[in-house]
Amino acid sequence: MSLRDQIVQARASHGWLRQGLNKRDAGHETLSHLHTIRTSLEAAWPASKEHGQGPHIRQAIRRLRADAEFHAGVGETEVFRDAELVWKEYDFLEQAFQPAKE
Repeated sequence: MSLRDQIVQARASHGWLRQGLNKRDAGHETLSHLHTIRTSLEAAWPASKEHGQGPHIRQAIRRLRADAEFHAGVGETEVFRDAELVWKEYDFLEQAFQPAKE
């Protein structure tokens, strides 16, 4: 699975968390979605060090992870009150890790 595909998967899980389907209960399904987000974003961290927009990518990763943890009920910091800002960060990451055209 490509890094971009992992980010798309993280976005879907983040959407589930932000819809409040978990009712801020850190149950199995909630933690599974959080694990998907963490794993996907952690995979992007090393790649960001070689990317021209590395600092912005790492900032997006930190903010998205903190927001996901908040909505999963395991973090204290609400990063994005407006969901549109979350999706803009995912758009940025997807674009940053778009596979090169052959």
